[in-house]
Formats: sequence, structure tokens, C-alpha cells
Amino acid sequence: GAYPCAPVTAGTALAMVTYNIHYGRDPGAVASEIASVTARAPGGVVCLQEATVAHRVRLPHGWHLIQPRVPGPNGGRIPSATPLLVDTTRWSVTGTDVVELTDYTRVGAAGAGPATASRRDLVLASLTGPDGTWTVGCTHFTASKQLPARSGLWRTQAATVADTLTRLPRPVLVGGDFNATPDSSWMRPLTRVAVVSTRTGPTLGRARIDYVLGAGATPVSAVLLPRLRSDHHPVLTVWTATPQLGT
Repeated sequence: GAYPCAPVTAGTALAMVTYNIHYGRDPGAVASEIASVTARAPGGVVCLQEATVAHRVRLPHGWHLIQPRVPGPNGGRIPSATPLLVDTTRWSVTGTDVVELTDYTRVGAAGAGPATASRRDLVLASLTGPDGTWTVGCTHFTASKQLPARSGLWRTQAATVADTLTRLPRPVLVGGDFNATPDSSWMRPLTRVAVVSTRTGPTLGRARIDYVLGAGATPVSAVLLPRLRSDHHPVLTVWTATPQLGT
């Protein structure tokens, strides 16, 4: 339905940047940072986290924002905090979806008593272009701190993402802020790329919480971009489709 699957030839490439904008930013600052990261990923995709004001930003030419509205904490609907940006000079968006990972949940906050963890979503899109069809997604996990409630939420999100990835057409890339190093058991069937330094080249590392998961795709390169005004460095990865038989 939402994710048409077409044959993909070997060697086709897709670049994905994952970048945590961080809450509390004004649209002008967000626009500047979006312009910076999209300039580093021409013809690709940018996965944003905590980008609640992205829908108010003037985008660089040719880039399209996928930011569906999701249930808010008081019964209304708000823009998803994990939107995707797509360079539509190369890709057509042929399907979109949102998978709910958690609802708004009461959790403990260290030193601050009870707190509410915001809803967590996986925003997905199917992209079709001269290089075939890819599925891409963006998410942001609850911080798995030393608190049982938050750790439980993290595991719930991981289980849902893992189940979703098994059902999505290949090749598929999912980026985001996973708030954990990429060595958890649920990710073993997947290729995951993190970056531990500013050197180029894919590093299957354990030193970062921002990374990209791939299935039916092979990493070509990975690099850590300048941090800009966030507390996270953007991670730029480039992937090629892995040849597959059938659909």
C-alpha cells in the first residue's frame, strides 16, 4: 500500500543526514541549520529530531518537508518532532506513514520528581527516482537513563521499530537519535553506522547515540559534520542498495 517496491539495481546510492535540532529553537535559527545540513546532502534525505518548528521554516530550493501531524498531549494534533526532508529534485515521495512508538507517558526524572515523556514516532516515506525505490524513516527514542520507566520505554520503542523494519520494502534507511549506542541485540540483523571521529569512512562504532540503520543497503561512507548550534553533531552517511531477488 504505502510503500511500493520496485527493482533496485546494484550500486544506487542515497545520502542521509541525521541531526538533532533541539527544542526551544526559533524558526530563523532552524532555517539556517537546515540550509547547512541540506547543502551537505544534495539529492538525499535529512532526518531531523526535536524539530517542532520545522513546518514554519522556509526550506532551501528543491527540498520538501514531511512533517505529519500527530496526537498531542491534550487531545489536539501537533507536528511530529521527527520530520524528514527530501531533495525532490531527485526523488518523488510516493508514500508516507507514521508509526506510534509510545504515547505520552508519565516517567520519573532524575532529581525532579514525576515527568512526562513526549510521544515518540517513526515517520516514514517511500521515495522513487531514477535510482529505484527506497524506504526512509526518522525517529527519536526516549532517553534510556538509569530509570526503570525510561529504560522500559526505550525497549518498547526498539521492539516496535525492529518489527516495522522487518515488514518494510528494501532498501530501507532509518536514522535518528536512539539515545543508546548501536550495539543492542535487536539491531543485529541490520547494518548500523555511527561515527566516532571526524575521519571519513563507515565506522560501526559504539561511541554515538545518533546513527542510521540500513536493511538491504550497504554503507559507503560516514562523516561527522559540524555541530552548529545543537548539542549533537549531524551524522552524514551514504549507502548503496544491496541487490535482491524478487520483492
